[in-house]
Parts: sequence; structure tokens; C-alpha cells
Amino acid sequence: MRMGLTRYGARPASVFLLVFLLHPCTAGFGKNIAKNKASRTYDDAVGYELLSRVLENEAAVLKLDKVEILGHSAGQPLCKKFPEEFQSAAEDMAKKSEMRQRFQRKFSLSHPYQLMYGRGSGIFEISAAGFDVSRTHAAVHVFRSCGALCGGGSTYLFRKTERGWQLATQFCEEAS
Repeated sequence: MRMGLTRYGARPASVFLLVFLLHPCTAGFGKNIAKNKASRTYDDAVGYELLSRVLENEAAVLKLDKVEILGHSAGQPLCKKFPEEFQSAAEDMAKKSEMRQRFQRKFSLSHPYQLMYGRGSGIFEISAAGFDVSRTHAAVHVFRSCGALCGGGSTYLFRKTERGWQLATQFCEEAS
């Protein structure tokens, strides 16, 4: 008998894989994996503008030399109650973040940045920017881990005025 072969002439892992793929209970397995990956590309110029402002602020507060950003939209605030004025923007942010959209290199940052495709310490997880129907209110959530039991984030709420997008408040701050 050759090494690594069973008496049937195939490796056990190969047999398992073949049975797994052909078994009726696992027929939708590949579809679920594909559905969980970021499949849409985030392409909202105003959204990138607001996300860039949030990341710039976070990098300045934390005195970072570079910014590492998770490569797809993620993260939703822990708090679910928002000021009434921003409620529809917050709902849009949550809906968009569930879709896990892929970010492009369209951030305008003064710091060098990198899109990361794996979680780790120091990586910013940001939501897609959510807007109300009139696109005069926006919500963006950001979270940054600093270890297994360490991290923090908050939601930034913006209001559009005649002077452009103005930060209304930094809301729902969380820390661990």
C-alpha cells in the first residue's frame, strides 16, 4: 500500500470533500459564502468625502502616521436610537453596511492609507455613509480595535448647510 492512500486508492480528505460537495444538505454552501463576501463596490463621492473627514479626525486624535482601513463597509453603532433629525440617515447607514460594500482607493486623506482585507489590531472599520432622502443629513460609524479586548468608536452625524457638510455631533461613543 502506498503512503497516504486508503485501501480504496483515494485519500480520506478527497473522499470527504467529494461527499461534502455532492451531498444534498450542502448544496447551497458555496452560495452562502459568496453572499457573505463584499460583492458591491462602494461608489458614492459624497460618502467618500464624509468618510475621509471622519478618518482624518480619528487619525489626528490618535496621532497616527498611517491609516489602515478594512476594505469593505462594516460596523454599526451599538446604540439604535438617534436624534429624530438623523434617524433616516442612520437607518440608511445600517442598511448599506449590511450589504458589505467594497471600498476603493477614493479616500482623501493627508495620511498614507491602506485598505486591509482581514481584521486586526489598529484597523478602522467604517460604515458606508448613510443619507436621508433629501441628502441633507448623513451618518457615518467608525470603530478601531487596539487589541482583543480593546477598541472604540463613534457615529458622526453631519448636516448639509449652504457652507457644505458640517459636523453636527459625534454621537454614540463606545469604548472597551
